[in-house]
Amino acid sequence: MPDLFSYRQQVSRLIGDVKNETFNPFDLDIYINLARSQVAAEGQCVRRLLPISNGIAAVTAVTVGINYTNAIVSVGPPDLPGTQAVVTANIVGNAISSYNVVTAGSGYMFPPHITVSGNGTGATASSTLLYTSRALLEQEIYPFSAVPITALFAGVSRILAVLSVAIIWQNIRYVGNRLSFSKYQALVRSYTAGNFLYTPFWFSQYGQGDDGSFYIYPLPDQTYPMEWDCLCLPLDLVPDGSVSEVVPYPWTDAVPFYAAWLALLASGDPVRMNFADKYFRENGGGLYSIMMRRARAYAQPQIVSSWYGRMLQ
Repeated sequence: MPDLFSYRQQVSRLIGDVKNETFNPFDLDIYINLARSQVAAEGQCVRRLLPISNGIAAVTAVTVGINYTNAIVSVGPPDLPGTQAVVTANIVGNAISSYNVVTAGSGYMFPPHITVSGNGTGATASSTLLYTSRALLEQEIYPFSAVPITALFAGVSRILAVLSVAIIWQNIRYVGNRLSFSKYQALVRSYTAGNFLYTPFWFSQYGQGDDGSFYIYPLPDQTYPMEWDCLCLPLDLVPDGSVSEVVPYPWTDAVPFYAAWLALLASGDPVRMNFADKYFRENGGGLYSIMMRRARAYAQPQIVSSWYGRMLQ
């Protein structure tokens, strides 16, 4: 995948400034990152599914117990196929003061039960998971900003939109019915006397981009794992290469053309500004738009949904 340096080389060639005699490279970096966000938003190509299961983030002592010189910590099995977490105890003054998560494990939908055994008595502990997406008891509103998306997916900065929401109940995945918020407000959310609690099956996005959130109804009657199918925006690339490109090929081919257009417009030079039109035009005729259309065509070619036509009853 391209990095900031390779993008900068491509843009410098497009604007006719290979030796960086006219354009400041740091300004080019800004235009490149603006272009990456534009490509991700317009192309809807950075897509992530929030996890319904994960590993253990931490184990906390609830009671420290007494008379421990050794202790064995047992962690409950994962809820889904995954790997077992491994935890050890720290003993200070014959009491268990804290715990170390040696292996976080995977496949946990809910915090597992922690059992402490050894030659002492009375130690108990609780666990918390790395982020898992959940519909919480009686909670209707779920802001995008509450999701630690950057920690979950390297190179992703924030959620732009949620395409669909699935609620997990036992071994069934319910994909919610999506409405505009105006319709949701008028037809679904209209009954306010008392809370109707059930498995949610309606949802609606409210707000856009960083300020986005979605609403679910009925209000959950318990905690349910849920999946968000998210469109995301990328983190800015930086010169030291510590952020990896998440805009996938072939959309990366469009990034230099949009960045070059921004650079030429910012130059203030009438000749360069006129030339910028070749890279981007509002009517979609510029090279940027051509590369975006190609990316979509390449990534989603025509397919045959069924070789056998309609199934016979």
